[in-house]
Amino acid sequence: MSDLTGTLPKALLLLEYMALRQRNVSFKDLKSHSGFAANVLSRLLKTFIEKGYFEKDVESGLYSLSKSTYDLCENVLGRRSRSDLMQPYLDGLAAGLKESAAYFDFDGEWVTLLAKSEVANSYHYLEVNSRDVHSPINGFFFTCLPFINQDKVQEILDRSENNYGYKKEDLTRKFGKIRGEEVHISQEMIHRSQVTRICAPVFKGNSIKLAGAIGVTIITHVLTEEDLRTIVSSVKSAAQNASNSILED
Repeated sequence: MSDLTGTLPKALLLLEYMALRQRNVSFKDLKSHSGFAANVLSRLLKTFIEKGYFEKDVESGLYSLSKSTYDLCENVLGRRSRSDLMQPYLDGLAAGLKESAAYFDFDGEWVTLLAKSEVANSYHYLEVNSRDVHSPINGFFFTCLPFINQDKVQEILDRSENNYGYKKEDLTRKFGKIRGEEVHISQEMIHRSQVTRICAPVFKGNSIKLAGAIGVTIITHVLTEEDLRTIVSSVKSAAQNASNSILED
């Protein structure tokens, strides 16, 4: 244990041990495993409890991982799993349409770019795991809005003085159309280039719970009706297949 000279390595050793045991652990066991002095161990455990990572049973005196720690692990692993799950659908869209494809995940609070498949001249410049998409001018984010709590939507829109230029009746109409067609087509300007985004909502299995949005970004505002129909059909098909592959909570 001579290499454990700092507080962080010591704390990580305890966390790792608790995670491996996955059951109630006594102070004696922790002290025996770590080799820490009692006062050092007590201080670390107190900090873990104060931060909400560990819990201590008052009657038994045993320590365990808290629910919030398990929730954190499940969220991280679940998002990683979903990223891997989405990649084949994105690769299929990108290869079939020769356009950049991406999946933006919604975790109940944030929309995050979770996976992408890029082609030449791609316009998904954001890095994976970026949350810098919370603007209704982002087509993927806007696609999610009709399917989340509308009070949350209003809270997002109210962050701008001009409400992003959307009146309530306009939003109601736009959201209704997206819900009905389960696809959203937006035209945006990125780095002085005109792009069109065609996105579809992804749900958790067969439920109505939103998982996120999948779609493509095309460097033009001008699309023939035939090309548009093909792209919309491909995106909606990918979204449906992706939805079927996600287990419902």
